[in-house]
Amino acid sequence: MIEGEGTPFNYVHKLLNYGYVVSKNSKTRSSIRWSADEKQMYFKGRRLEIQEWKRFVHSLLQSAEEVMSRELLFRTDDLIPNVNLNNIVEDPCREDAEYYFVLENAEAMKTGRRTLLSNMKKTEAWNRFVKIERGKIVYAEKEVKEYEHKVMEFLELLCCLCIMTCGQSGRGTEVTSLQYKNTMSTIRGILVEDGQIMLVTEYHKSQAVTDQVLTELKKYTLT
Repeated sequence: MIEGEGTPFNYVHKLLNYGYVVSKNSKTRSSIRWSADEKQMYFKGRRLEIQEWKRFVHSLLQSAEEVMSRELLFRTDDLIPNVNLNNIVEDPCREDAEYYFVLENAEAMKTGRRTLLSNMKKTEAWNRFVKIERGKIVYAEKEVKEYEHKVMEFLELLCCLCIMTCGQSGRGTEVTSLQYKNTMSTIRGILVEDGQIMLVTEYHKSQAVTDQVLTELKKYTLT
């Protein structure tokens, strides 16, 4: 109410905004440099072989695929089913709670459950996970908790891969707070657009200083 008026607060507030802009546009000495042949990168003096880095990322990707295929989908071929994202058309502006792109297909969840149970029956996991009591399927609590642990292991690998392979990454606080479906208070940050997965990170930075909500949108392509 007193911004732009001849008050001490207005003067101090302008100084804060000025300092923010100056610091934003200033540059410091880079922590990263490259060798002459561009095969090595130095981070704060520590050398990193680019080929070794690529092999590490590939091994991480292979580990994530194995966990998903064997531990989560109960497959025996270490392969991930192909999904045609071009068939998915979702509205990024939909904010209703619990919504995400899978719900565009009304039978998606039922189909997924049937596929998972069908895969389980072909492995020894069926005997560990499932018991039939009075004609109903009952899951072993211990095995369910172990399955949930494997889900978290996969998500950790997936988070690392998103940071490493999807172009310039956001800060850890934004990337690790991404959610795949809407809640009552926030909108999802994992979307499908033009046959690709898009990660959108939104955050308020220095809002108390600038009185503006800063929103950063980052588009990544998962490969």
